[in-house]
Amino acid sequence: MTLRADAGRYECGTLNTIGCYGLRAAIDFLLEVGVEKIAPVVGGLGAQIVEGVRARGYEVLGEPNAGIVSFRKAGIDSGGICVRLREHSIVTAPRAGWVRASPHFYITGEDVEKMLGLLP
Repeated sequence: MTLRADAGRYECGTLNTIGCYGLRAAIDFLLEVGVEKIAPVVGGLGAQIVEGVRARGYEVLGEPNAGIVSFRKAGIDSGGICVRLREHSIVTAPRAGWVRASPHFYITGEDVEKMLGLLP
């Protein structure tokens, strides 16, 4: 195969049609919900997690950033916490010894309380 010498070598061969339709559906959904309504909900969920984990003796890394909250507790394996939560359909991620939670507007306060209740 011989590549073109000009910028044409970077042109797409096939348009990602299914991806375009998926993107359109996601944008339509966000516009239906109302973009201006999303940030306050995400911020509130992040604050709920911070308050809940601190009340349970966990350390929080910084302050929530766009709803992302990282927390840990001395002597408790963060990876193990993530596995336990996943067993209950709660998705978090282990990040360098921290549990990273990143709720979005479709998560409820009850979902956060369920997660908090499962923490050791």
